[in-house]
Formats: sequence, C-alpha cells, structure tokens
Amino acid sequence: MDRMRSWNRAAVFRAVATVGLVLAGFVLTSTAPGAAEALPSRLVLGATRPGGAWYALAVVLADIFKRELGIDTNVLQTGAVANVEGVNNGLMHLAFAESHIAAHAFKGVIEYNRRYENIAGLFNVFPGATQILARADAGIGSVSDLRGKRLGTPIVGTVAEVMTRQILEAYGLGYSQMRRVQHSGYEELAQLLQDGHLDVIFANGPVPHPQLLQAATARPMRLISLDEPKARELAARYDFTVSTIKGGTYPGTPEDVVVVGNDAIMIVQRSLPDELVTRLLEAIFKNADRIRAVHSTVASFSVETAAKPVGIPLHPAAQRFFRQAGRI
Repeated sequence: MDRMRSWNRAAVFRAVATVGLVLAGFVLTSTAPGAAEALPSRLVLGATRPGGAWYALAVVLADIFKRELGIDTNVLQTGAVANVEGVNNGLMHLAFAESHIAAHAFKGVIEYNRRYENIAGLFNVFPGATQILARADAGIGSVSDLRGKRLGTPIVGTVAEVMTRQILEAYGLGYSQMRRVQHSGYEELAQLLQDGHLDVIFANGPVPHPQLLQAATARPMRLISLDEPKARELAARYDFTVSTIKGGTYPGTPEDVVVVGNDAIMIVQRSLPDELVTRLLEAIFKNADRIRAVHSTVASFSVETAAKPVGIPLHPAAQRFFRQAGRI
C-alpha cells in the first residue's frame, strides 16, 4: 500500500508542475452582496493516461466547460489514488476516482491514516467489477483452485492489482502460492492467457471487459465466480460493491457470476462554491448525449445513473441538484 500511495503522490506533484500550478487561475472575483459568485477562469481536472474511458471523458468535459461556461480546463494524466490526494489537497478542483478508494480516504481507513475531509461526490460515472477469467482447460472452478497456477494481474500498486491481492487473501492465498505471477497491461495479459502462457487473469473495469471478451471469444475460457459470502465479506471490509454478471455475457460462461467491484466516480473539493458545482452539473447534463457517445462504459449515462451512490457524501450542491431532479 505504501508504494501505491507514494507513487501517486509523486504523480500528483509531477502533473501539477507540468501545468505550472494552474490553480492560480482559480480566483473568484469579488461580487456585490447577494450577487451570484463569479466563475473561475480555469479548472484542474484529474484523469489518467490517454487510452481509457477516463481520459476520453475528461477531454469532452473540458470542451463542455469551455463551450457552456467559458472555463478553460487542464486535464492531468494522474490516476485514481493520486486524484483523491490532489482534490483533497487543493491541487485539483475535480477528478475521476474509484468509489472504494474515495470511501477509504474519507473515513481515514485501510491505506489512509487520516480523514480526507475536503473531498465530496459529484456524480457516479459508471460501474466497474473485478473479473477473473481462466482458461477452460486450466482446472479452475473457483478462486480456491488458483494455488499453483500462473496468474496475471496489472502493475503493482494499481487499483486492480491491489484488489487481486485482497481477493486472494480472502481465500487464504497470496502470490507466493502461485506458480508464476505476471504484472502487465490488460492487452498483454489477455494475449498471454489466450496463447496459453497464463492460466488466469484478473481485470478491473466495465462489464464486459474489452480485453477479457476478446480472449474469451478467441479461446475457450471461463469467468470465475466468487462465493457470495466471501464477496459480502470483501465488500464490508473494503467498501466494494457486490454485483452479478449475467450468464452469457462472456462466451463459455452460461451461468451468473458473483463479483466485487467499485464504481468510477467524479469527486470535487468539498470547499468548492455551490454556484460553481451547480453550473458544472447543469453543463454536464445538458450535454449528456455527448458524454454517452464517448465510450461504451457510459453509453447509458443519465441523471438517473449519475445519482447512484458514490461511496462518500455528495457535495451539498450536487445533493440539491439530484434531489430537485427527483433522483435521491
């Protein structure tokens, strides 16, 4: 965990240095008593590296904020943990985050030794799940069968890799019980699984996961279900969500599969003015069709889906926005 935290802190500061501490642009001009607060000239939005849904969505949001509100937005290529740190410390105004990480930070538990009190929810972006795909001929019917297998998972310290370890630990397993552990990106992991060099891989993301679906289409595979009591135990301990992937979502898995996961969410500084938060939300949902067109993960994005729980309290203005929309 410490490695994950230190890496992401460094990422925050590198990113902020790159844009020249653009927070200087966030200065609200003085207004007369009773007048509406002025909007800032610039925002900083924490995303991740290009190639995924978060970055693509961030670029579109930046364009929406410019067109609708006249606000320039700097998009940072940081990451889930770095974004929570950046928003709480005032280095970013808003950012993408993972619901369970935001919950840990807000409560000061697991990987956080103090409460992060300057983060608040803006809206739910899309649901995600940690999915376990195994070769059909690998003799794997449950997580308990992974001992002695060749396992693939993302880079150490990423959300998916940490969740891999947490799931294994719930079954009394760890990397030391594996025949081999490969840390790589999803495309490489899926190819290694498909080519028979790995027995099983873990991936966190949308359902179906693009790389997992590709592998399951190319070669007989099986999606591995968690035991529901274990899933509930993991959810209670780590603030995960528990959901069911319907049978038939992946070739070779006709039965329903229980998974744990986390939602991609948008967070903001708790200290942001209500007027700004309200205007941002109005601009976003005025352009919901543009957001839905960005990526398959947000194809059903709406006020209704965005109002789903985010793991931490909403910003007061966001709470008011969704309440007036009749969604909470």
